[in-house]
Amino acid sequence: MALRQDQDPLQRLCAELESRLPQISAVMVERVRSEIPSYSQVPIEEHRRSVTGATRELLITIASETGPTAAQMQRIQQVSRQRAYYGIPVQDVLAAFHVVVRDLWDEIRSASGSDDAVAIRLVQPIWRWVQDMSTRVADEYATEAGTRQGEEVALRQRLLELLRSGDAADEQTSETARRLGFLTDGVFQAFCAPAEAWLHGQLALLERSVKQSAGVVHSALHGQLMIVLAQNVEEEAILGRIAKLGGKEHPVGAGLPRRGLSGAESSIVDAERALQLAPGSGGTRRFEDVWLRASLLDSRERLQPLLAPALSAAISHPALVDTIVAFARSENNLAVAGEQLHVHANTVAYRLNRWEEVSGLNVRSFEGMLRSMLAIGFTRSDSGPDL
Repeated sequence: MALRQDQDPLQRLCAELESRLPQISAVMVERVRSEIPSYSQVPIEEHRRSVTGATRELLITIASETGPTAAQMQRIQQVSRQRAYYGIPVQDVLAAFHVVVRDLWDEIRSASGSDDAVAIRLVQPIWRWVQDMSTRVADEYATEAGTRQGEEVALRQRLLELLRSGDAADEQTSETARRLGFLTDGVFQAFCAPAEAWLHGQLALLERSVKQSAGVVHSALHGQLMIVLAQNVEEEAILGRIAKLGGKEHPVGAGLPRRGLSGAESSIVDAERALQLAPGSGGTRRFEDVWLRASLLDSRERLQPLLAPALSAAISHPALVDTIVAFARSENNLAVAGEQLHVHANTVAYRLNRWEEVSGLNVRSFEGMLRSMLAIGFTRSDSGPDL
């Protein structure tokens, strides 16, 4: 709808500005994108169309000296939904509109030659437009946020169910991951914690907290676990938020970063197994530190006959266990192990011989050390990294 060039100064002014709208709106778009970085996510051509349309609607409203119509507000709602789709915060949407109004006001003042009579006539329609638009955008975002939050909760649960059931290669898994913002061929890292620490609203707080991260992070409860799946986020940032909101007294398992959805599935398994070896007093257990014991957790019963004497010895002789761990960490050096334990090297040698007597394993051999450390690892979660 083009404005008419008639004798009214205000309508003439609006018609003149409409004739220069492509140039005016191009400048507005550049200023919005410069002042509000989140708008870089909106495709430039779409941004130009929406700003041109909104500015034309505003000029029509000013020329008629009325408030915005229902049809105009519906178009504002549509633009708001588009901005929400691109993840633009509501405060940025409102700020962008104020940039447009500010720049348009400057254009009006310049074109009117600072005519106070025209300026006074402009105040009320512009104010009504800003007021109605702000209310409609806020309402639309509240509705959209509630709907999107519900959808995201369902999508998170669905993604975990698909990954945990071995359907990482299924197209439905890929589509669900994409809808949550993940790059399906990107690198994923999973974290697990006991679910009981996240049953009273902490999970919602975690979701809001991780939204501040530059990457993509989603969390959900699955059975007895709280699972976080992250992409392009520093491990320490995730662990810090989990500890702050879930409590430092609760343990956390961290999986290896792995590529693709099959990697996401494997990283969840990593994190779950690492959690099983985490100290009961809290803290983080990384799969990379306990990979051997974690990988053999399912084989514990099968390995029982091989490890039974060592398991019994580890439970009955904790001082010997400390010596075996120190000897392993010192790369089989008696003197270094003695320094760690504050005893003489001969005492270390005596304890190693004593361990062989009670367990039947010679830790000076690879086989004996491996079986000894596996037995110790199954009886003590704090025995340190795998060999």
